[in-house]
Amino acid sequence: MGEHPVETSLIIGSALPLFVPSLVSGPVLWMFGWVFELVRFLLLLCPFLSSILFLIVWLINSAIGSAAAAIQASAGNVAAGGA
Repeated sequence: MGEHPVETSLIIGSALPLFVPSLVSGPVLWMFGWVFELVRFLLLLCPFLSSILFLIVWLINSAIGSAAAAIQASAGNVAAGGA
């Protein structure tokens, strides 16, 4: 980094939009005047998205719980049969 500061800054500057894409898309959306409409649209979607996210998390927890119960049931039979 100390030997090649220009190359380091170019690498960091070119990789930054990959990790923070809003650095590029934010100003472009603002120039076209879409920022406020996008924020309003996302605020309207918030209750819907949160309920969908809750449903997805609940389904994943149910699946994990069922899988854990099946593993425990099968391990219980193996342990009981081996003793």
